[in-house]
Amino acid sequence: MDLRPGLTANAVNDHGQVAGNSDTTDGRRRGFFWNGSSMTALPPPPSPAPCRYPRTRR
Repeated sequence: MDLRPGLTANAVNDHGQVAGNSDTTDGRRRGFFWNGSSMTALPPPPSPAPCRYPRTRR
């Protein structure tokens, strides 16, 4: 499979569908899904949840 620069295929299933990531023009990385004829950008993952454990003083 010939990918554009900045695209990385991470997984291919038995149907030839590809999941991977690409670099955006603003320098971020986004996930994508390729079904063989079109590419869909995946939404970014949610922000990490804040830590719920109290901080301890040392």
